[in-house]
Amino acid sequence: MNRVACNLLFRKRSTLMSLATALVAAISCAAMTPARAQIFGPRPVIVLPIPSPKPATPQVSAPPSGVQRADIAVAQTVVLRWYQPELVVAQPPVTPTQFIVCLKDPASPCDWPTNALHTWAGAATSTTLFTRVPQYSGSPYTTGPRLLQGYHYTATIPIATARYDQQLKWSVGACTTTTAASCSFAAPGNVWYSTKNIEGDDPQAMSGATSNGRAITSSFAFRNNGSTDTGLFDVQVQALETLNAGGRCERNPAMADATFPSVVLDDGRRVFPNAIPAGAAIDAILRPAGDMSPVITYSGLSLAPGGATFVAGQPRDQFAAIHSFTWRSATEMQRTYVIIGMPDSADRVREFNELDNGKAACLTVSR
Repeated sequence: MNRVACNLLFRKRSTLMSLATALVAAISCAAMTPARAQIFGPRPVIVLPIPSPKPATPQVSAPPSGVQRADIAVAQTVVLRWYQPELVVAQPPVTPTQFIVCLKDPASPCDWPTNALHTWAGAATSTTLFTRVPQYSGSPYTTGPRLLQGYHYTATIPIATARYDQQLKWSVGACTTTTAASCSFAAPGNVWYSTKNIEGDDPQAMSGATSNGRAITSSFAFRNNGSTDTGLFDVQVQALETLNAGGRCERNPAMADATFPSVVLDDGRRVFPNAIPAGAAIDAILRPAGDMSPVITYSGLSLAPGGATFVAGQPRDQFAAIHSFTWRSATEMQRTYVIIGMPDSADRVREFNELDNGKAACLTVSR
């Protein structure tokens, strides 16, 4: 019933109109009056957003992480493996149609377009980039129904040499379209492919007489076992007095003082006696309140691949003075020192092996 019909109805209403019919007509007409719209306003329309479904998150197993060794002359490959669930109880099953794998700067998003250096993508059924093996519920030896639970994916990714010696981030995404907005990404992992490594040799030390004591000199050799220049770094050398065990440096950890890092390992690290790594070689036990030299730092050093050098750039058979001392008494006849050499002490060079930098060696000094 429109508004014109209402007006005609009430102008020409018949006395024969029943009370019920009149009441229904009155209510219908009243609902159309402008006054109601002015008082109550239009009826609101509620539109609920429909979330766009995404695949389950890929479960990456043992991705590359930390610092990995690389050779500048070799573009190596890395194998990535992940499991893609298909049967997920907590959400409707969404099968990915695309996978994207990225190896990029941590600040860069993982998205299309693909790039031969850092982004790879393809159809989930691609046999060029991925291989996949289905996983079913139950045993293959039973006759009962088996449900597809998911797929195990493997991708062999080439790492271009342009990606070496920089911080990178791995990302693996399961997607329904070729846009990152449709993807579910596994937790990213950081990795660094290093072509540099500084390795130290045991310090060579000797002593000479002074007017009332001895002078300690040392030469410390180190080399770059990587495939590119190291860039600038420094080397620190120090002499520390140790407990004397019959003319040599004490090495028994039971003799160590637990109040300070008194145990010197073969790689030059100083640790508390209760924190000695399993299998670590001990070079010396420091003497409490013993004599020690200041830390001598040689800065501005750099090594080419395969290059070797020495403290202050000196030849191997020459030595740099690092410490002199006086005897404590006329009856003191002998001391033992540990000479510690530590290249790249400021951690300027990101190396593929940070555990072979430092070295320690024992020196016995007699009157």
